[in-house]
Amino acid sequence: MLTWLTTTALAQQTTFAVIGDFGDDDDDTAAVAAMVRQRDPDLIVTVGDNDYSDGAYAGSSKGLELGVGQHYGSFVQAGRFFPTPGDHDWGDTCDNPAGLDDYLAYFDLPSEGSGNERYYDFVRGPVHFFAVHSVEDCEPDGATASSEQARWLRETAAASTAPFKVAYMHHPPWSSGEHRTDGEHMQWPWAEWGFQLVLAGHDHDYERIWFDDVTSVVVGIGGVDLRGFGCPVAGSQVRFDDDYGALFVTATDTLLSAELHTVGGVMVDRFEIGVSGLPTNTDPAVPAEECRACGCGTSPAAPVMLGWLALGLLGATRTRSLSR
Repeated sequence: MLTWLTTTALAQQTTFAVIGDFGDDDDDTAAVAAMVRQRDPDLIVTVGDNDYSDGAYAGSSKGLELGVGQHYGSFVQAGRFFPTPGDHDWGDTCDNPAGLDDYLAYFDLPSEGSGNERYYDFVRGPVHFFAVHSVEDCEPDGATASSEQARWLRETAAASTAPFKVAYMHHPPWSSGEHRTDGEHMQWPWAEWGFQLVLAGHDHDYERIWFDDVTSVVVGIGGVDLRGFGCPVAGSQVRFDDDYGALFVTATDTLLSAELHTVGGVMVDRFEIGVSGLPTNTDPAVPAEECRACGCGTSPAAPVMLGWLALGLLGATRTRSLSR
């Protein structure tokens, strides 16, 4: 009986890694990939920019072989790699309607629900994943909250019985990074639609934000060009831009447990989210007006760390990051 219960509990646990802005043939991308392979999660989701060749190898798979295949080929071949497109995957322009053809040919992705592989959904264990296409000008119906894509996502999420719903895309709804929050782009009512976690990239940094009753995380440190921050946006909890890394998440029927690890061996952030969507070690009261005036940069809620021996180093790292 005990063996059966243990096996059932393990079957309901899913681990996944989140990487973004990584699709290049360089040492930093390779270092992140080595760390991910060593941890061997059940699957990898990407938050875009899987190919930085910007169409230089159009008509072939060479760009994706350089940016993805040599680093994560075993995951791709095993059906454990689930990307979402970024602007660089389109060749950094929407002028060419065939700009995503190499990407669509290279990956074998679910298409039953959405009817296309630009955005799609799948379930693994207790998590219903939704890959969202946020490159608005390249999506035929755009990427607004009233678009066909958003309607599909809203209705599919409403019908889902999975304990957790996770959306991931390239452009972040909220960000303190170089691109920053861009109007209302991708600021869909995520919590209202049943999502507990929203993942994005585009800004080459790590940032965890609690805003509009949802946890939004930027994970753009997969290997290409780290960048600094501007003024923190409302709800910004943790900001980091000093090393490359990946977010590792363990999901059970009742909890999402996430840790950001760097290639330098430091765990920068750790948080948990229950089915209700409320995360741990989060201060939801960071005032928007102070953030807009650049006045909340010194008091975001500190992450709860595993391995307190690294606390001094992490504190120094976050101080440098916040002062840029």
